[in-house]
Amino acid sequence: MEKKNRLYGLIASAAVHGMILLWLLFTYLSTHMPPVLPPVYVASGGNGNFVAVYQPNGNAAAPPKPAEPQEKSAPQPTTLPPTEPQAKPKPQKPLITQEHERTAAIEDAKKQAAERRRQETERQTAARQREAEAERKRRAEAAKADAINRMAAGAFGQGAAASGAAGASGRGTTNTPGAGGAGTSFSLDGRTAEGLPRPAAVISEEGRIVVSITVNPNGNVIYAEITAGTNISDAGMRRSALEAARRSKFNSIPASNNQTGTITYKYSLR
Repeated sequence: MEKKNRLYGLIASAAVHGMILLWLLFTYLSTHMPPVLPPVYVASGGNGNFVAVYQPNGNAAAPPKPAEPQEKSAPQPTTLPPTEPQAKPKPQKPLITQEHERTAAIEDAKKQAAERRRQETERQTAARQREAEAERKRRAEAAKADAINRMAAGAFGQGAAASGAAGASGRGTTNTPGAGGAGTSFSLDGRTAEGLPRPAAVISEEGRIVVSITVNPNGNVIYAEITAGTNISDAGMRRSALEAARRSKFNSIPASNNQTGTITYKYSLR
């Protein structure tokens, strides 16, 4: 029994010492052992290969792969800051000298003179045109009056023509009627008739038209109107008689006052 207890004691003691030894290995010895160093690589030649130099612990690692060359990136375009637009240089004005001023003044004077000549030429041309137009109208009026007189010749006959001749005079004097009993007479004290135009209207009624007239000292009729004694109502014949009376002409007298009288136009359809 004693031997058996001694054997158990030895086994227990060995187990305790084994556990202590294991504890020392995992704690104390692991902290005090030198570290395992990696191998050092040394370049061999100029071909880019490396050779491993082993550390004292006898371990060697595989040599690292040579670094692949990185692709060079394309250079990025440099963005310049925006530049302010440069102001355009102002055109320099030419120097104005006294010679330039004198030349400009001469040119202006020539232009003004030419403009005055042009305006004067235009005024003269316009005046000549107005004169020519007035002469044309005067001739047209004269031709028209002559045509009217010829058209009215049948209404008053030869006696009417004689009534316009110079020499018929005096108050109460009546010109000799023409053929058919038609004619013109006037009453103007102390005056003679220098021209008694014929009325131009076509005769549509028989009878007479009496026109009261006012004559100035020069012998021109300055006023005319239909007056009492008229028995023709045709408006065209009355208007024609007034126009003929206004164109009548008498002799001039040395007086300062106007004179009144009458002109009588007699019409006959026979």
